[in-house]
Amino acid sequence: MMRGNGVVSASVGSEEPYILFPVICLERQLLLSPEKVERLKRIEELKLERNQLQDQIQEELRNEAKYKKKLAKKLRDKKQIEDQLEPSPGMYSSDMDISC
Repeated sequence: MMRGNGVVSASVGSEEPYILFPVICLERQLLLSPEKVERLKRIEELKLERNQLQDQIQEELRNEAKYKKKLAKKLRDKKQIEDQLEPSPGMYSSDMDISC
């Protein structure tokens, strides 16, 4: 049985009473003007370009996260070195008078 929306339905067996088959109407395909075909091609090109840009953005975000992690590690290491080199309190205090 053909439906108006281009779908054929058939009753097969008792388990699956309705199986739908898509039907391509040749009349609909012929209605595409050359301008519409060019627009569809352009849309596909733009989709491809968009996907490539999204991939580049994802790669840049991964690189940014990697470099932020490296920077955080270097800053922690620098702080640790500065803490080790910091003189202990009172070592150079002015309360130790060495005047004679």
